[in-house]
Amino acid sequence: MPSFYTFHKLNILISLLLAFILSSCAGSGKTVTAEGLLDNARRLEKKDPQAALLTLDSIHESFPRDIKSRRQADTIEWRIELIQAITSLPHVDSMLRVDSAKLEKIKVNFNYSPASEYQDIGIWEHRVFRTENNTSRNYLKPTVNDNGDIVLISFYVGREAVHTTLTISIDGMERHTGVADDVSSFNDGGVFHEFLSFNDDLETGITAYITDTDGEKVTVMLRGENDYSYDMNSRDREAFGETMKLAVLLHEIHEFATQQTKFSRQIELLNQRLYNTVEHD
Repeated sequence: MPSFYTFHKLNILISLLLAFILSSCAGSGKTVTAEGLLDNARRLEKKDPQAALLTLDSIHESFPRDIKSRRQADTIEWRIELIQAITSLPHVDSMLRVDSAKLEKIKVNFNYSPASEYQDIGIWEHRVFRTENNTSRNYLKPTVNDNGDIVLISFYVGREAVHTTLTISIDGMERHTGVADDVSSFNDGGVFHEFLSFNDDLETGITAYITDTDGEKVTVMLRGENDYSYDMNSRDREAFGETMKLAVLLHEIHEFATQQTKFSRQIELLNQRLYNTVEHD
């Protein structure tokens, strides 16, 4: 997501461009008028839409009380935005179809739990990490929701430990988590079971760290009252890599679906606005 600093620089750039537009008009020896800026925006509308939009912004900035001109500026802006949305929507639709085809191929290695009354969206889990097949071992597994968000879950079996964080060590380099977002445990006839959950960042989190490494050994270190460590096996590491690919793909699908909805609604709204403008002219 763009930072406040990025938005601040963008606002400065827009202000400078607006100032340039106005100073260019003034430098020509002609009086800057709202009508003149409207004419300029109409000329730029098709060949340079972004310059046209900046010119329209200058009308709102320089002539805040000229309601008629500002309404005409809005109409031109709506036309430009409508064309942009209509042009962008087919591309987004196409990318969604491509990614959906990729999902059909990759999902065969995963179990999917649809959304329920306790969950807003479905959860994907690699078949290697099915709980019923891993009840007696210590391991780390990533799960992914439909938006591509990763939750990392640590499963521990042994003596009571009360872990709160974990560290991943790869060839002497370490990556640490914060305190677990959720901790649960139970005692089964003297055998202690503990589960730690961590919300994991898609780009910079533990899953990405494990997936991106070429190191020969990945060591999981559980930290708490009684520290414990173990090495991740090759099968788990391969499943981590496939889970990371799924997470990236689901995140992309979610982003495209969001854009698809945005452009569709934008087209409907702008068509209605332009229809009402023509109707009342």
